[in-house]
Amino acid sequence: HVLAQDHTHTQQDAIDFDSIILADAFSLDHAEKFGSLIIQDAGGRMKPANTFSSELLRKVSKSDTYKGLNSDQVLLSIMNNPAVWYNVPMIFLRRGNDSLRTITGIGVNDKYAPLLSFFDTQGNYKIASQLEAAYRAAVPNQFQKDFIEVDKRVNLLYAALEGKIMRIFPIPSDPNNKWVSYPELSEAKFTGKDSLYVKNILPLYFQSLRLAQQDDDYSQAENLLESINGFQKKFGNEVLPSEDKIKAEMLYNKYDIFKKLFSWYLYAGVLFFLILIIQIFKSNTLISWLVKGFKIILLLLFLLHTGGLATRWFISGHAPWSDAYESMIYVAWSTQFFGLIFGRKSALTMASTAFVAGMILMIAHWNWMDPAIANLQPVLDSYWLMIHVAVIVGSYGPFTIGMIIGAVTLLLMIIAPNTKNKKKIKLQIKELTVINELTLTVGLIMFTIGNFLGGMWANESWGRY
Repeated sequence: HVLAQDHTHTQQDAIDFDSIILADAFSLDHAEKFGSLIIQDAGGRMKPANTFSSELLRKVSKSDTYKGLNSDQVLLSIMNNPAVWYNVPMIFLRRGNDSLRTITGIGVNDKYAPLLSFFDTQGNYKIASQLEAAYRAAVPNQFQKDFIEVDKRVNLLYAALEGKIMRIFPIPSDPNNKWVSYPELSEAKFTGKDSLYVKNILPLYFQSLRLAQQDDDYSQAENLLESINGFQKKFGNEVLPSEDKIKAEMLYNKYDIFKKLFSWYLYAGVLFFLILIIQIFKSNTLISWLVKGFKIILLLLFLLHTGGLATRWFISGHAPWSDAYESMIYVAWSTQFFGLIFGRKSALTMASTAFVAGMILMIAHWNWMDPAIANLQPVLDSYWLMIHVAVIVGSYGPFTIGMIIGAVTLLLMIIAPNTKNKKKIKLQIKELTVINELTLTVGLIMFTIGNFLGGMWANESWGRY
């Protein structure tokens, strides 16, 4: 019925849909309580609904909010009135690919497209042929990558609208601890009172939410949420995360510390570096205080980075270097760690390291890396993950410092002949050269040990080194 509607959307239509959404928005306080409800994702991981809602907005619209609504409010609105959200322009389209805008029928300057615009009146997927060519390509070009990325966003939003992503009902006595969503209830074969409960609880919940909007009393809706939580504890307690883990994950989603850190590291590193260059030519009390201040700032940023890694470890239950994204944030941590150690003798080393740590974190947040926390792959489920990977990936930190110190030294060599402060610059070059040799030595030792440990893990896992 939805796909058979008229596909011509004017700006007025968009305003009308936004008005409906904002008028039906549920309270922030209740949305947070809903966000703490546990769901089971496709990989079997148990997580708060807040984690899925955060991923949904960030991946689909490249934003943390929509029209002032946070991710939990958006997810509640989608579940309450999915038909409206088919028409809402929230699927992000990268600039430079006008074909996507032509196919979907939106304006050439529009950044977002509604889900409905990707289907014709017969329900056919408009970008199917382009996707087929993109997936067949051995090495997709940027044009084809854009179609693949948009397809992922369309599928994620459709999964939310369909409702199957919200697996909140544990199947009693299931040997695999499988949970199902409301649309999947018929497949689960609930019996007796359990069958009546799971079929009626969500309609009752959303009915109570709509009543709550009128008198601003969410007590009944909160009681029904508690009821769902009780059902989960009764039949899925074995896999339910603790209250502390749920709170930690919601805070982790809220602050998104690694995404913020990359810009903080970059700003601090660049400003600190410029101040140190100025200090070479002109030193005074103010600059000395600024140098001390930036050292403290970089230490605080490192502590935040460490806290973020520790929180991710606590939430996931395994060492936070098990996939590409986690490896990158760990390499950034290792780089900053060794930068602070060697930076005790060289402020230029500390400033340069902060800049590189920021660059590494920036790369970690590019489109081709998924920051979502996932269950550990069976092949990685070993204590060797903590030992081997920590050592060998950690070695990239001092190697990275060696790279940036080498670049800074070359820069100073270029500056030196054209300035009166040759002695000061040559002293800095000698200092950086010694530190460079130390960092490369530490990196090589760690890398060598890491390779031996990797062989031992391979022998234990597969019977050969």
